[in-house]
Amino acid sequence: MDRQGWIKVEHLNKTFQKQGKRINAVCDVSFELYPGECFGLIGESGSGKSTLANLVAGLEKADSGAVYMEGSGGRIDLLAKGSRKLQKEYGQKRQMIFQNPRLSFNPAMTIGKGLEEALRYYTKLSKEERKKRALENLELVGLKKEYYDRHAFELSGGECQRAAIARALMIEPEFLICDEITSALDVSVQAQIMDLFVEIQKKKKMTCLFISHDLALVSNICDRIAVMYDGKIVESGVTDQIIHHSSSDYTKKLLQSVFLADQETMTRYERKKREKQKVF
Repeated sequence: MDRQGWIKVEHLNKTFQKQGKRINAVCDVSFELYPGECFGLIGESGSGKSTLANLVAGLEKADSGAVYMEGSGGRIDLLAKGSRKLQKEYGQKRQMIFQNPRLSFNPAMTIGKGLEEALRYYTKLSKEERKKRALENLELVGLKKEYYDRHAFELSGGECQRAAIARALMIEPEFLICDEITSALDVSVQAQIMDLFVEIQKKKKMTCLFISHDLALVSNICDRIAVMYDGKIVESGVTDQIIHHSSSDYTKKLLQSVFLADQETMTRYERKKREKQKVF
């Protein structure tokens, strides 16, 4: 099996101090992502999902544990201290798409310059080559070349998230971390972004850690799922197994909440349908 893009998280721990109290945000979390797989991590707000994402992305320092990645130079612990050259090489292989796309862009930069930022750090491409790749990636995510000269505040939420996806793809990563990338979007826009994301992820065969509180969404796009509660992984397995044969009481409650939400949505739909029929 090709090991490019293989990820293994081992015994990650992270605590915070808040008002004199110790909060265990991530407790002994371990899981493995296979090359080209979309792995879902779900849980309610405050379960530790985003903290875990930041640890894996290297944006926060773990108290203990390791994140291993396989690449051309062999296996490396992304959290361990090593040579600057090696860390830079492997840092290029992972990218993150954030929950709030507008805040993730520098407001002083145009979208085009924001896309090119990673290329200036990781590559020796010329100015013309960087712009060419930025325009190609904008087209890939369904944005016209005019967006190159716009700022994030000039874009809608959906357009900004498309630009954020384009930016994450600029240095052609093997591993993509997606943290609640549709939670700030309208339902109709969510569907468009997810269709785009799935198409690109499969096309480029990227390994993906997809984090969300939306079990229904994750179950539709992920090969396997892990359920997180109170900083711990309470259950993990193939998507169909988790959805239809869950062994965790917490997961069953999540599934029930999804069912009730669907029922409420249908109730509202039927009510509006009857109201329209009365009008005519």
